[in-house]
Amino acid sequence: EHGCFESLYRLVDSTVLEGTTSNYFVVRSGKLYTTPVAEGILPGVTRALTLGLADGLLPVLERRITERELLAADEAFLTSSSIEVVPIVRAGKKRIGNGRPGAITRELQRRYRRMVARRLGMPVEELCRRVSKLLYQRTPPAKYATSFVASVELANGRMRYTNAGHNPAL
Repeated sequence: EHGCFESLYRLVDSTVLEGTTSNYFVVRSGKLYTTPVAEGILPGVTRALTLGLADGLLPVLERRITERELLAADEAFLTSSSIEVVPIVRAGKKRIGNGRPGAITRELQRRYRRMVARRLGMPVEELCRRVSKLLYQRTPPAKYATSFVASVELANGRMRYTNAGHNPAL
């Protein structure tokens, strides 16, 4: 209805806890903030990995974050296993920072993708290509299979996707 990628849970006291399917982080004055797990948020795997990837990059503080602090952030981003690290450039009608993915967010995206590639033994795009090829080869002609993979371009923060694996080819 509002054209948003994700919604954030906001308490009556204006605390913003987390996304509906993600955790969120705020960068302000050279520090990284995120809601503590003790507040009852999902202890996301990607959240924990991101905290580790931020080590040595900037100080990390886990505390409650208000809507006002989110809107005044230099940059903000979401994390989850399905979306990895995605910049928040707008909340409602308000721009976050300069309205573009920030340097810290882009660096954490780079670190995250390098870490995933190391664990997979190949870049994510190569894994997706192989999965699509297998789907295409192994799906009987009378059946239909598709793989959908979305990723965020590091240079501009735009989402891109591949939709492949159709058999028969469309």
